[in-house]
Amino acid sequence: ETGGGAAAILRPGARRKLLLTIDDDPAVRELIAEFLKHDAIVIAADNGIDGLHAIRTQKPDLVLLDVAMPGMRGMTLLETMQNDAALRHVPVVMLSAHRRGADVAQAVMSGALGYVIKPFDPGVMAARIRALLAHLDTTILIADDDESIRDLLWHKFRAAGVNVLQAADGAAALALVQEHRPQLILIDWMMPGLDGMALLRKIKESPDTQATKAVMLTVRRQEQDVLDGFRLHAEDYIVKPFMPEEVVARCFRLLGLTAGANQ
Repeated sequence: ETGGGAAAILRPGARRKLLLTIDDDPAVRELIAEFLKHDAIVIAADNGIDGLHAIRTQKPDLVLLDVAMPGMRGMTLLETMQNDAALRHVPVVMLSAHRRGADVAQAVMSGALGYVIKPFDPGVMAARIRALLAHLDTTILIADDDESIRDLLWHKFRAAGVNVLQAADGAAALALVQEHRPQLILIDWMMPGLDGMALLRKIKESPDTQATKAVMLTVRRQEQDVLDGFRLHAEDYIVKPFMPEEVVARCFRLLGLTAGANQ
């Protein structure tokens, strides 16, 4: 830290994640820095105003943000970030001694990935942050014409630190796959226009996109349906209705990721 404000440490040429802690408690800042020093470049700010400046100038990969600080409070800073198109994509985990359900809900609704209650076990906290940092380079596409399903899975995957794209039809999904090259796509079979099986076939037949892992997520449960999905090289097949935690776990297993970030 420098002068009680944000640390003037720039990201080096090597791609190492940058973690920013914004907390007025020096013990918390020091604890996080010690436990995560081998996993990321750790910088800190002791107030919301300096923290916001650090977010704008240092462009951290992940922010740990205290709720209760003098001056600009954590929730105010989070809402400021969500209202700024240049900042709203920055992942934030809230830190707070308040454990009321309403506080947690407000933080999540305001865009936070997670909410950690103080005092916390440093080892458990570090493991969770390591998992989040490991997931930040992963992108998953959810292709489903049911908005409620897309939103449910979006929240589950975002809570684990994964980047999430959404498409309501097969044509839009194919365009996103070609543009963003997600590591995995969840595909609903019955979508308007280009249906899920046609989308799967196009993805797996193209040398540019065939490496994208595909998971069918559909109400079609007949044995032949499942066989058709695997015949077109889907990596997994999940039948609706589903448990969202199981969907996340199975996708993470395919990607070689741990599910600890959203626990």
